[in-house]
Amino acid sequence: MINLLPSTIKKELQQLLVYKRIILVAIFLALFLLALAGILFSLQMLLADRNRFFRDSIEVKQKSLESTQLRDFRNLIQEENKQLNKVNQIWSNQVYFYPILEKFFSFVPSDIYLKSISLQKLKTTTNQSGKRLSNTREVPDALVDVEISGFAASRDSLLSFLAKLKAEDSFKEVNIPNTVWLKPANIDFSLNFGFNK
Repeated sequence: MINLLPSTIKKELQQLLVYKRIILVAIFLALFLLALAGILFSLQMLLADRNRFFRDSIEVKQKSLESTQLRDFRNLIQEENKQLNKVNQIWSNQVYFYPILEKFFSFVPSDIYLKSISLQKLKTTTNQSGKRLSNTREVPDALVDVEISGFAASRDSLLSFLAKLKAEDSFKEVNIPNTVWLKPANIDFSLNFGFNK
């Protein structure tokens, strides 16, 4: 094909062709960038939704874990409170034997020797008359049952010792077997009584 156009028009046509190509490349580039932006925006939305989903599921798991831990912690506290209540019951029911022994030894004369002392806390069960019961006998208003065995040099010292014990209000139901009184000297004896603070 022969082109009979003048050279200025040819140049203009070539420039127009170059402009058209540049515009076409710019349009394709703009469409490509627009498509890329759409893809990136869709990807961002997808990642944001997944992020929100994972964050929500993590929060739900944390709440369930916290509620499980809280429930376990409450159970632990309840168990510890039960243990503390048991310890408190033990401490509230405890009887200190030192005051009993201190008061008792203040009445023991020098010519009476003790072989054994048994102290036993009385159970809180009562009989029909309202007296507390020990394992062996009834002791009214007593907290501790005391059993003692010993040796007395004379009957008179044993009598004075027994009179002192009976005169004290803290010692209840002081009992000594009658067979003890048969010997005038070198007496092996046993006695028992209840003690109340």
